[in-house]
Amino acid sequence: MKKVQRITIKHSNPSLGPHNKKRSYTIDMNDREELAADLLTNTTVNGVMSLGEYLAAKLTKDTEVCQVVDVIAEDTELGHGSTISDLVFEFEGGISFTLHDLRKYNLQGSYRDTFLPVLIAQPVQIDSDELDKHKGTHKPGADDI
Repeated sequence: MKKVQRITIKHSNPSLGPHNKKRSYTIDMNDREELAADLLTNTTVNGVMSLGEYLAAKLTKDTEVCQVVDVIAEDTELGHGSTISDLVFEFEGGISFTLHDLRKYNLQGSYRDTFLPVLIAQPVQIDSDELDKHKGTHKPGADDI
């Protein structure tokens, strides 16, 4: 698998309509190769396989391997104000892959224990529409996590 260059988590609250908050956190993985390796090796997806194995299967379109994880992924109803989070992996050569709606995935291990705290420590990026609505008055807080 190609080297992970950047990982972004994107949050939105589509059920809030015009009050939807779109924000994201991005971490440059070029100087964090050890963290990337730990994330890909020591994170399990839906208790079935490592995140690295799952991403490799998705990128090579190995539907047989992906189905083992995807069959466990559940579609859950979006409650009012619920957040949908997408995890975007950008690889060398301009290849990217997104785990859409993390509510479908149970990511255990390094993702929660090691990676997520580093990711959310990055500066929050707010969708440009959000800045227009709030005229740049956003103050990062607990609901940005």
